[in-house]
Amino acid sequence: MPTSAASPSQQPRIRRNDHGVLSPPDLGAWMPDTLVSVVIPAYGSQDKLDVALAALAAQSYPSELLEVIVVDDQSEPELQLPQLAPDKTKIVRVSGPHWGSANAVHIGIQAASGDVVLRLDADILTSHRHVEAHARWHHQCDYLAVVGRIAFADIGPERLPPQQVHSAVAADLADTLFEGLDINPSWEYNMVEKYDQLRTLDDRAWHVANGATISFSRRLYEACGGMDTAMILGGDTEFGYRMAQAGAVLVPDGGAVAWHLGMSQMKSRREEGRRYREPFFANSIPMMRHLRNSSHVVWEVPYVEVVIDVRDASFEDVSSSCVSVLNSTVTDVGLRLLGPWSELTDERRSPLDEPLVDLRLIAETFRADPRVEFAEDLDQPSRNVPFRLTMPVGLLVAPNAVSEVVRVANTRRVGKVNCAVTGFEALAAVTLERTAALSRALHLRAEGETLEDVIDEIWGVWWEDGDDWFGTEPPGSGEAPSAQAIPYGIVEELKDKLAKQRKRAEWWKQHAGKKAESLDKWRSRAKQLQSESSRAARPWWRSVAGRARAKLRRMLRS
Repeated sequence: MPTSAASPSQQPRIRRNDHGVLSPPDLGAWMPDTLVSVVIPAYGSQDKLDVALAALAAQSYPSELLEVIVVDDQSEPELQLPQLAPDKTKIVRVSGPHWGSANAVHIGIQAASGDVVLRLDADILTSHRHVEAHARWHHQCDYLAVVGRIAFADIGPERLPPQQVHSAVAADLADTLFEGLDINPSWEYNMVEKYDQLRTLDDRAWHVANGATISFSRRLYEACGGMDTAMILGGDTEFGYRMAQAGAVLVPDGGAVAWHLGMSQMKSRREEGRRYREPFFANSIPMMRHLRNSSHVVWEVPYVEVVIDVRDASFEDVSSSCVSVLNSTVTDVGLRLLGPWSELTDERRSPLDEPLVDLRLIAETFRADPRVEFAEDLDQPSRNVPFRLTMPVGLLVAPNAVSEVVRVANTRRVGKVNCAVTGFEALAAVTLERTAALSRALHLRAEGETLEDVIDEIWGVWWEDGDDWFGTEPPGSGEAPSAQAIPYGIVEELKDKLAKQRKRAEWWKQHAGKKAESLDKWRSRAKQLQSESSRAARPWWRSVAGRARAKLRRMLRS
């Protein structure tokens, strides 16, 4: 059977993240032919590294197809290569001002030779078929990210002599090294089980990406831009997110078993780690919507990028469209304007008569807005932005339009939404493309095949009437309410606010009625208590005297 991944157009086409269409060979029942590069970032802990390398030296994967790159992240003293290690193992040392696991992994991949990269932590003890389990998937597709199964063992390397580890792993008995210990599965395992091996998790499967054991093709690594070398903590999650945007399918393999020696920092200092990571995730992972809880912060990576081709368009039409986009209720929206911007030179010209006067006015109007990007053309989708909405000049966008089209894409679980708008010749005047679907379609498309057909096959395409969200004129523009025009979208926004205020008024009215009834009861009770307290406050002798006088009067009358 062929083992190397076929050309992109001949590879299996996986729909969303449903990797069930793949049929990986059984472990031990196939003949690999692809070099796998294991990249291990390491800082100190020579004893743990010795254990990890001893386990890798006992793998079922052919030794001639296995290389190991240990990246010493400026350890003091420097890490040394032990005698018990895979044949093709070398240490690369980090130099310069940059440091951290993400930077070390990037350096290791640059020094690696394999078409498949397996990233492992330096404190991971792998099972006998760990590398083989990862590699069997990449022989079918080059757009997979395979995640191994990690368990945490509270044991130190001093109890795991490298020779003993090597013998146990070679005999496929690595689990016997942890007999009598409490073994805790990683949290990712629960997600894997809950979502049918991630097959039903669609565009959120990247959440399980971790640095302990994950593999991917070199092509995929380059397509997503590689590791963010500036991210000290959380770089593995951010890298997994960007792989997904580059079209990756996340595949968990229960056969790629490994043990983490000791408790990870994610477990021992969970809250501190979460507090540190969240601002970095908020800036770079827009799909973590719960972290972007302020509409007044400008985030680095937009949630939706709106693309408008402004060539030969008037300044007024472009301004109207752009302002309506930037007034969206999706505050982390980006705007890419396509045009021949390089032709705007500083050479002497007639300001009012130059052919590019409209283009110059557009550039001047929006050049200081960090949400606006000026581009010459549109080729690949932005790597980190999960959605791209394309619209023509002259179209006005309702404040809720962007969020509603995204909602349709997520509700319908599709990779593209086409919106028909009255007054435009193009059947789909506005299109929303999911970056993950678009990237995968661009990679898999065969010659002569339309991009939309591929997107429909791997994610789905949905058609929607866009007249409620997009238009050439403001709603009710033919009925000028006053001398001053009401901006587009304000009327609907005011209607929504009015409806909400009416609901609140009705609630307070009902609430006030209940309070009034309660207040009457308390007033009555207060009078009763006041009367009782008044009687109780009288001197006892006055009560006795009063009763005596009343008795005397009755006797006299009789």
